[in-house]
Amino acid sequence: MRANLNAPKSKIVAVVLGGGGKDVLAQHAQVSAKALVPLHGKPMGAYVLEALNESKVDKTVYVGPLTGLEPTLNGAVTVPAGQRMTDSLALGLGAALTQKPASILVVTADIPWISGASLDNFIDTAPQVDLVYPAIPQSATEAQFAGQKRTYAKVKEGSFTGGNLILITPAAVPSLLSFMDRLYAGRKNPFALAAVFGWDVVLKLLTGRAEIAQLETRASKLLGVEARAFITEDASLGADIDKPEHLAFFVREGERGRDQAQH
Repeated sequence: MRANLNAPKSKIVAVVLGGGGKDVLAQHAQVSAKALVPLHGKPMGAYVLEALNESKVDKTVYVGPLTGLEPTLNGAVTVPAGQRMTDSLALGLGAALTQKPASILVVTADIPWISGASLDNFIDTAPQVDLVYPAIPQSATEAQFAGQKRTYAKVKEGSFTGGNLILITPAAVPSLLSFMDRLYAGRKNPFALAAVFGWDVVLKLLTGRAEIAQLETRASKLLGVEARAFITEDASLGADIDKPEHLAFFVREGERGRDQAQH
């Protein structure tokens, strides 16, 4: 079948979560939000905004304080941060929906090694479902960011760390917000989290016996939309800076990690 060259392209809107003042790293750097932590002369969030400007994303919604980020906003819609992360997410997604997107890319502002090419590759190769979450093998992370400590989950397929972005359709927004609100409410209570996911899943995760397909099925059931993990070797999608030791790693490594991610 011949493609319709006159068909409108799918509109992609990004939501960037800039963080709030209660963040440990923001307090360490004495700034009002994590995205404003200075890295090599510019705020950390500027690296993410620059990558989005270089990508196929059509519009960006930025949630959080803007000090120092103005040169990289490039016409972005700006929204003040909420009291909680889930509030900021809701505000950002609400603003994104007004842009009538086909899909929404939610990304945190603390992954300074990300590039436009990495974002485009994720968007182009992710499964065509309602929610996609990247899973990065431990081997890829250790190869690309040697010496930076990460947290890994062990499943039957191997050890993985999660990315700091998700790709969703507008249909997934209501259930995602409800789900994230439940997670946030129970974030410090293992029993509350187990009630969300089910003890069977929690026990399998703790013993490394869970399978990715099982986790996808449970997530899809909880959300009411099709959710998939996307295994990727691009560690820049999850190489965040959220602790003072991560900041020291960036200063020590300079731009090497970002250069590796772009090539």
